[in-house]
Amino acid sequence: MNNFKLTSIDISGKTDYTLTGTRLERYNNSDNANLTQPVFNLLQTGNQWRITADTAIINQQNTLITLQDNVVMQQKNTPQTIKVTSQRMQINTGKQIIRTRDPVQITQGLSTVHSIGMIFYNRKHILELQSKVNGYYVVNPSPAISGK
Repeated sequence: MNNFKLTSIDISGKTDYTLTGTRLERYNNSDNANLTQPVFNLLQTGNQWRITADTAIINQQNTLITLQDNVVMQQKNTPQTIKVTSQRMQINTGKQIIRTRDPVQITQGLSTVHSIGMIFYNRKHILELQSKVNGYYVVNPSPAISGK
């Protein structure tokens, strides 16, 4: 199937997430489907994320999506967006937990953090970095200090 869109509705009737892509292929001998150029949008009020990749695999129940190659997770509805990049992320669509064991880079403004592995609990707004965490956080200078 070319240029597909999958929409998940929560129990209140609001859109929970959407998944689009340029191609969806499913084979008779597999319970999974292969996606090309997937775009996954989490659409909760006040906490919206867009996750893109080159490819993905989704299970038959649409509960696990494994995004692969050039994965970019970006916060949508905030002025200082957070951007997370990795080569692989897995999304549990029901629990809205995004995880990877691969290296990640997290940027926000001039701040950058690196980690090996992460778990993001979207509904709780919690990001756990797993190991070898390093980076720097730049605090926005006050106008008096910056001379503005």
